[in-house]
Amino acid sequence: DARCLLRRCPLLEVVDLCGNNLSFSPEDEDPVPSSPSWPRMEHITKADFRHCNLEQEDEEALLEALPSSATVQFRVVVEGAGQHATHAAAGGATARGHVVFDDSSDED
Repeated sequence: DARCLLRRCPLLEVVDLCGNNLSFSPEDEDPVPSSPSWPRMEHITKADFRHCNLEQEDEEALLEALPSSATVQFRVVVEGAGQHATHAAAGGATARGHVVFDDSSDED
């Protein structure tokens, strides 16, 4: 669980969990409370939580756990998407661009 990892690494300065599903789903074998507390992360300067399926409550809790000076990304701004474009960032940051994931499957 990401929360446990962050608790064990209190001196982290950058967190990049982009693309990791941090939300609870009913299929999870070991359910986690819907809104467990995020640890205080006083040394974080940058945090990327794009594409993590976080609920609004989690985003608010994360912002409370991080320094107000940290640059935090929750969503990607899609240029030309009009009213569907959305972003949430602290520290005045704007997330733009594409997220690319490498395929880890073996291809022969």
